[in-house]
Amino acid sequence: MQQIDCILLVDDDEITNFVNESLINDLAAAQEVLVTTSGQQALNVIKQRSRSNSCLPSLILLDMNMPGMNGLEFLQAYERLEESLRQSVIIVMLTSSNNPTDVAKIERSNLADMLNKPLTEVKLKHILKKYFS
Repeated sequence: MQQIDCILLVDDDEITNFVNESLINDLAAAQEVLVTTSGQQALNVIKQRSRSNSCLPSLILLDMNMPGMNGLEFLQAYERLEESLRQSVIIVMLTSSNNPTDVAKIERSNLADMLNKPLTEVKLKHILKKYFS
């Protein structure tokens, strides 16, 4: 399996972040894993890493339902970032929502993919194979 440079996890649930980060590390799927607990924090990390010429995420695993800035609001703000910060980034929405309204909004957004939680080894390998092979 190919290792990518950097994965950004965006989920308000710290246990989910811990489990997902552990899975990524166990599979050696990324050289670096960044973890944020809000959409705004994720945007700040992207901007900060850009200013410091640090590696930007190649893959963002984004939770749908978060307090403050939810996943769709993050996407809207993300689209307003400079093109150089957004190029070649794959964003995958991880959600436990089966709400048809949420699914319709996700399908209209600028996402590479949508997966139901939890993230598993099979799902992660599928993402990496599909978008990074």
